[in-house]
Amino acid sequence: MPPANKADRRSQVPRLRAFPFGGGTRVWPDLDQSLLLRAALEPGADGHMAFARWCRRRTKVGACVDYPSDRLLPLVFSNLAQTQPRFPHADHLRALYRLSWARSERQRRGAAEGIRVLQRAGIPVMVSKGCALATDFYRTPAERPSHDCDIHVPEHQLGDALAALMDAGWVAHKVQHALPARDWTVLAFGMAMRHPDHGEIDLHGRLFRDSRDPAIEAAVWQDAVPCTIKGVEILRPSTTHLLLHVMTNGIKPDHVATLQWVTDAARILELGAGQIDWTDFWSLARQTQVMARVCAGLNFLQVLLPDRPLPSPVRPSPNWMEWLESRALRRQDEAGAATATRLFALAAIVRRYRMADWTDRARWLKSDIGKIAGRSWHRYFGTADSCLISRSASRSISFSVEGAAPTWSATGSIHG
Repeated sequence: MPPANKADRRSQVPRLRAFPFGGGTRVWPDLDQSLLLRAALEPGADGHMAFARWCRRRTKVGACVDYPSDRLLPLVFSNLAQTQPRFPHADHLRALYRLSWARSERQRRGAAEGIRVLQRAGIPVMVSKGCALATDFYRTPAERPSHDCDIHVPEHQLGDALAALMDAGWVAHKVQHALPARDWTVLAFGMAMRHPDHGEIDLHGRLFRDSRDPAIEAAVWQDAVPCTIKGVEILRPSTTHLLLHVMTNGIKPDHVATLQWVTDAARILELGAGQIDWTDFWSLARQTQVMARVCAGLNFLQVLLPDRPLPSPVRPSPNWMEWLESRALRRQDEAGAATATRLFALAAIVRRYRMADWTDRARWLKSDIGKIAGRSWHRYFGTADSCLISRSASRSISFSVEGAAPTWSATGSIHG
């Protein structure tokens, strides 16, 4: 029966601590996720030992495997099979690896078709995250699952790119084509485009969502390097810019800690260490005001992978946004999860208002006051896509006894 009045409806809105996966949000991986990360990244016996510990803990504490951990399993199999093809649960992980390979190939073929459409329209195209990383920093695309391909075009050509894709049969989700010019700020964060035959791509107008400085985007395009996806010549960000992009997009509160940024950053630091200009890296991090996230991420990588050489983090510049984010990143326990999310939310509000003009600020103010009063803090850390993943997708794996075949169950639809 529906609620009788507005007060009853308001009382049924889930608060932050009532969200799935244990309530609250997390920034950093827990013990189980850290073990799986070691199994995916550590070579030889160390990786096998970490995976064995993870399996034993799965048997003791229950069968559920969160979505970010599930995405690591193809990389876990590939890493462990390098030194020992036969190990407990290898057959099932091999099946997951092959499934990931098939999905990645289908997704990359569809992305190549979308890229060809934009190139025929004379629009410069660049790929980032999953497509770029799977091409140049992973052994095979199966090791780096992705639901879509992130495609970037110059921000002033977003309208032309959207029109070209729509004419070719792609359908825009979450956005409409006829929007005022001031709303291109929102569109620059990403537009989901779907095709019945070619899958989904995300169209972006900026690589760094934390800044609107055109000089930064111009530098990104100037330093971009070529890569090839399914026979299509295309650009990707330089290794320096790609590392910063991966870290700033991955380090944020979520209902389950995101893990893909850890493996992405580790692979970039392992295979592309000689291509990283650390002076440019720290300068760009300071310009985009993400020093707190970057320093915290490098500290985490140093603890997780002590054998990997990493630069000494530079002290963040003192400003309100980075001060709030640094305080949020220090709260790693469950008790501080809600506080960390609120601090990140406040930092996101300040950042968004600083990037907007006065017209947008006045237009957003009423909505933001209502959301803050209703404690809808989860709407502010990044886009809503990460929330959709955690609330709409679940997958479980059961390890009953050593060597037994795992059982799987899946519910919902995965948006990742």
